[in-house]
Amino acid sequence: MRRMISILGAGLVGRGWAIAFARAGYQVRLYDVVESALTSASNEIQSNVESLAASGLLTASQGAELVNRIVTTNVLGDALHGAAYVQECVAERLSVKQELMRQVSRDLPANAIVASSTSALLPSQLYKDVDFNDRCLVCHPVNPPYLIPFVEVVPSPWTKEEVVVEAMRLMKEIGQTPILLRKEIAGFVLNRLQVALVNEAISLVRSGVASVEEVDLAVKDGLAYRWAFMGPFETIDLNAPEGIRDYLTRFTDMYKIAGESICESPFSDELLTTLERERRALLPAKSMELRREWRDKKIMSHRQQYKLGPDVSDIEPEN
Repeated sequence: MRRMISILGAGLVGRGWAIAFARAGYQVRLYDVVESALTSASNEIQSNVESLAASGLLTASQGAELVNRIVTTNVLGDALHGAAYVQECVAERLSVKQELMRQVSRDLPANAIVASSTSALLPSQLYKDVDFNDRCLVCHPVNPPYLIPFVEVVPSPWTKEEVVVEAMRLMKEIGQTPILLRKEIAGFVLNRLQVALVNEAISLVRSGVASVEEVDLAVKDGLAYRWAFMGPFETIDLNAPEGIRDYLTRFTDMYKIAGESICESPFSDELLTTLERERRALLPAKSMELRREWRDKKIMSHRQQYKLGPDVSDIEPEN
């Protein structure tokens, strides 16, 4: 019997984590205080697994086994009972997460690791008031985590080294691609990169340089063709005859334009109205859910080229 994983929060991220762990052969307890959220999560997980099977990423029998490994509960103590690892996925509000951690402290098994899926809250904020903070850290995924493997592992100032090592090992075991942040920083790595690009995209539209659709085209039919399989450093390293030093020496002046960008936040209502109007003209609100399904299927198609998660048949049962 493999160790128990506890997922706290049955929203998009929580059910995505549930699939990722169950696909790797782990037993999963998915918790939410709202019973209807658990019902919805069960239905969505079933639908997601069927899509994986239809895309050739799982067999029908593997999908059925995956679903059977996930048990839902609205009792926190039951969710935590026997858990070796806890992945918190509740609302992105510091007070909500801190209150949950206080509740978790009553039933958390000895030596269980606790990780938050937070996108931006620092672990030193999240865990400062709990007495088990040496077992706590952040494991921030990209949504949905069962399709996109990247995870940021961010220790708190109190996290034991062996906890970090185990979290990194576990992420790799279930088929994720973790990176370890050596220090806390607001936004971590992925969102700082994303915010830089999105802020520039907003600035270009606001300044009348290009439309929302045209900026999206610059990324998806331009940058993304290389960024889909290479990061920014490898990209520029290959973009000059002598590599990265040659590239940055040649284009030093171009990189000064970064200082010209104006931070847009907080966004004006006029700007939000413009961006929303252009996006809704391209994608009506009633079609957004269908477009999300299309997005996930495109990711599945891409992942068919690679190994999606671990091969469950290769996993040896734990004693």
